[in-house]
Amino acid sequence: AIVEDGLRAMCLENVQLAGSFRTRTRLPDAPIEVDARACSVTTPHKSAIDLQPPSYWLPPAVAARMTAAGIMRYTVRLADVRAIPEAARAICSAARNCERDGFALVIA
Repeated sequence: AIVEDGLRAMCLENVQLAGSFRTRTRLPDAPIEVDARACSVTTPHKSAIDLQPPSYWLPPAVAARMTAAGIMRYTVRLADVRAIPEAARAICSAARNCERDGFALVIA
């Protein structure tokens, strides 16, 4: 569930519209990085509204599973937010490179 939340968090876009701040779901243009060493899920900086690039915690147990499988980092490309649960399962199981409907997972 935490990995799913992290991937969903990378799909949030903050905008300012008519003086108010809004957050909406939008697939990131750049790949999502899942880093076992840093225990993080990140994307590059998205907007002038956000001072820091988005970042989310990767559970140490998932990072350990990735590291044991020789995987230090993944890049994840999402084409559909509905694919997030399956992408999270692939990450949690330390899957090798895979491409499925809605996402691609590549060992970086």
